[in-house]
Amino acid sequence: YIRSNGFSEGDVLPPEMELARMRGVGRSTIREAIAVLKAIGVLKSKTRVGLQIASDVRRLNLLKMLLVDTFDHKTYREMKALRDYLEMGCVHDLIAKATPEHLKKLRRLVTMVTLKEDSPITPTEFEVRFHGLLAQITGNEMVVAISLLYLPMFEYSPADFQYAHAMPIMPDSVIQSHLYMIEA
Repeated sequence: YIRSNGFSEGDVLPPEMELARMRGVGRSTIREAIAVLKAIGVLKSKTRVGLQIASDVRRLNLLKMLLVDTFDHKTYREMKALRDYLEMGCVHDLIAKATPEHLKKLRRLVTMVTLKEDSPITPTEFEVRFHGLLAQITGNEMVVAISLLYLPMFEYSPADFQYAHAMPIMPDSVIQSHLYMIEA
């Protein structure tokens, strides 16, 4: 509604009841949506003004991404690219803050997934745990918060998507790339 009507920062939205009527939903649904949009900084309530756009509405793209209806190949690639960009931006923190214990945990995860058919974790579990640990190592609360938003998406993929759930073992090339990360 906000994007399709061209709202921008500072614009005032209609009252809750009118929004509910226009969208054909109950007021409680509108209140829940408003609470989420306030939490991510898109909306704010202002005395004597009402519900106002608080920031650049492009933040809605993040919410749309997180509430994706269909998790297809394109979405998976885009989520993986986001994760990769975030991790590349954190390389200096990772190098500076990774302790021998962190490296041991990362190596243990790689070892677990290299056991092939007898692996105690699936490739999907490995990806989520490995990259979640990288986010924690940075010590950057924003990086951890963002990773908590996107990492669970790697656990849910279409059944026909061969990279995740349908893949019973991790390809050697992927294992090797993770080892290179640890050794860097």
